[in-house]
Amino acid sequence: MAPPSSVVQCTDERQHVLSEVVQQAVVHGELAARAFIRQFPPAAIMDALSEQPHARAQLLSLTTGIKREIALKKSARLAAEDLQIALDEGVTDAEAVTQALTRCLGTPNRSSKPPMQMAMSATLKTGQ
Repeated sequence: MAPPSSVVQCTDERQHVLSEVVQQAVVHGELAARAFIRQFPPAAIMDALSEQPHARAQLLSLTTGIKREIALKKSARLAAEDLQIALDEGVTDAEAVTQALTRCLGTPNRSSKPPMQMAMSATLKTGQ
């Protein structure tokens, strides 16, 4: 098992797109963060992190208070449920989630395509 890292590098296009969009939400403030969560709800976020248990655990720890050791044992589906409950109950909010995602994924590299165009491309490719 790879050692935990405070910054997880994007290993596929879905993670890169997620990282770019999160960065834009953080840059543009709370309204953008809420729009981000509407577009990418917890299930979509955790699905994008399905192969990154350390990033999922860090996100849950930062946003819900779940201990990292416990969060590491959660599947992407259970992590999404926990994050959704935390949002619904006011334990966390959209801005905290986008800030935590930026911390988990790191700052994205500049891309030749604007983030929203990349997100639209990725959505069309996956059919979602």
